[in-house]
Amino acid sequence: MIMLERATKRFTVGVIIFFLGVLSGGILTMLECGDEMGRFTLENAKLRLEQEHLREQITELEKKAPNLSRLTVQDVTISIDMTGSGSEIVKQELTRRILSDTRHLLGKDLKSIGEMKNVLFELYGPRLYEIGGREVRIRLQTLVIAPVLELHFSAEP
Repeated sequence: MIMLERATKRFTVGVIIFFLGVLSGGILTMLECGDEMGRFTLENAKLRLEQEHLREQITELEKKAPNLSRLTVQDVTISIDMTGSGSEIVKQELTRRILSDTRHLLGKDLKSIGEMKNVLFELYGPRLYEIGGREVRIRLQTLVIAPVLELHFSAEP
């Protein structure tokens, strides 16, 4: 009987030590995670403040320029990569002719240019120009749609 009481007492002490260990481990985990949670809370508050500041800047910019929703083509720039033996005179003449061909794009909405980009690529696909008795074939390689419309061509004699 005395052995049984000792075993019960030893078991009870073991259970108490176990639960004290679990409790102290839980407290240490909460302390460690609490610091991390505090850091995340501060970072979240800082990001919300920055978001609010950026929203205010957007509304200020919208008030200053209400017609930004209707952007148009203001200018057209042309760049030509000549392959083979292309002279600078041929390149300048090509640029002049292409600029006169694209003059109708000035003042167009950027949205409408974006919708008709495939038409521009087909229009300036393989296209022949005769300059100084020579035929020069151009092809539209890149189209950058912005208030300054950029057309990048490749040309081969």
